[in-house]
Amino acid sequence: MNNLNPSRKLAVPPRAHFFLALFLLVGLMLAGVHPALAQPALGIVPTNNQVILFWPITANGTNSVLQSATSLVSPNWLSATDAFAVNYGPQIAVSVSNVPSARFFRLSLVPPTADGMAFIPAGSFTIGDTLDGEFDAIPTNVYVSAFYMDTNLVTSNQWAGVYSYATSHGYTFTNAGAGKAGNNPVETVDWYDCVKWSNARSAQAGLTPVYYTDAGFTQVYTNGETANLFANWTANGYRLPTEAEWEKAARGGLSGQRFPWGLTISESQANYVGNTNFDTGIQPYTSPVGYFAANGYGLNDMAGNVFEWCWDWYAVPPYPAGSPYLGGTDPRGPVGPLSDRVMRGGDWDGLADYARCAFRSNPYPDSVFNSFGFRCVRGLPNTPTAPVLTGNRDLDMYNAAVADGTANGGVPGVMLTQNGGPFRVTAMGRYSRNVAEIYAGWAVFTHIVGTTSCSSTTLPSGPYVIQFGTVLECGFGPYRY
Repeated sequence: MNNLNPSRKLAVPPRAHFFLALFLLVGLMLAGVHPALAQPALGIVPTNNQVILFWPITANGTNSVLQSATSLVSPNWLSATDAFAVNYGPQIAVSVSNVPSARFFRLSLVPPTADGMAFIPAGSFTIGDTLDGEFDAIPTNVYVSAFYMDTNLVTSNQWAGVYSYATSHGYTFTNAGAGKAGNNPVETVDWYDCVKWSNARSAQAGLTPVYYTDAGFTQVYTNGETANLFANWTANGYRLPTEAEWEKAARGGLSGQRFPWGLTISESQANYVGNTNFDTGIQPYTSPVGYFAANGYGLNDMAGNVFEWCWDWYAVPPYPAGSPYLGGTDPRGPVGPLSDRVMRGGDWDGLADYARCAFRSNPYPDSVFNSFGFRCVRGLPNTPTAPVLTGNRDLDMYNAAVADGTANGGVPGVMLTQNGGPFRVTAMGRYSRNVAEIYAGWAVFTHIVGTTSCSSTTLPSGPYVIQFGTVLECGFGPYRY
């Protein structure tokens, strides 16, 4: 069965005081890993306004997440969101901004999961079409946090096992799913089926489901087909990938390529229309999962075989808020409900054009074809998710600090309540870059350098970490926080 409706597109120089700007925590900080594992050395080289961090290409090195903190006093380790891959000899290397503040770096090793998933490292990449001019995939830079993804498409056997559990525990599905063989991908499932199945897979595995029918996350989504669903992004269960997650994973660490492995495609690399190797005379002509070589992240069938459902609503330019094509960090798609959901990857009955990493298709969420399938992802456990404030934002502690750099109770962990607090001081020091954590509803002050004028705003959510700042000239200032 053809999967296209003709009317729709489916388918310092080094700085004089460099020691104030950047610090390095040498060695690999292991997250829940036995200390017997080798620890790749983390090196550093300052260059102009950037800093290169590098470490060896080893099994541990490639499964590591670069994290940074602004203090080693109760540090809040976060993924280094400004890290970009660079070439620096025979090793893994990234470039980060050389900012006028202390930053400490570490490698946090995240081992592969034991349930058939691959680790996708955090980082920025270019989403969209840089080669062929797709009107709905205008390229931009986006940051995606680390996550796990199924190395294979959900197979017919895997679907059946969870489906049996689900239907005996109150779940209902519009479609029972189908598959050419047990190790071939499940197909003939719509978006709602896949979302409910993901919840059931979570429940069966003793994990917290992700999808709910209420904003309070009390009613797990198990029945019906409703557009008004709520995702608990902090839950540890299985879910569909966001569109940004899917494309980052599909590219396998490469950039500027059409396909997960390069610029061209052949029948030895993917199952798409014209590949007669799987034409048995009876559709669908799907191939066993993992038949073709994996991409750089160890993922199979990210091009061809069956299209893959994503979480996001589909939208074209001008892109609405939430679209990954507006850039940002961990975009999760426009706020719906809209009419179509995103589907990616191409299929056995689709042209090679559809198997490109940047190609977007947009079926209705209740569409069912024998070329529609999916795979699941999971968020990284214990990953800090605090947003980061960047730019000219500082805390006005007013009388909390005095000229010699001390504070009224200003020691790490002490709550200050002056002038709109409370503020939690995590570091203090005269004319040094200090750090403070702020939480939802706490006052944050911006300032005009060279004056004593300050104005306040209230943040809608948190916690936040102040990452960059300049001299604050309010109260007894100037002080640098």
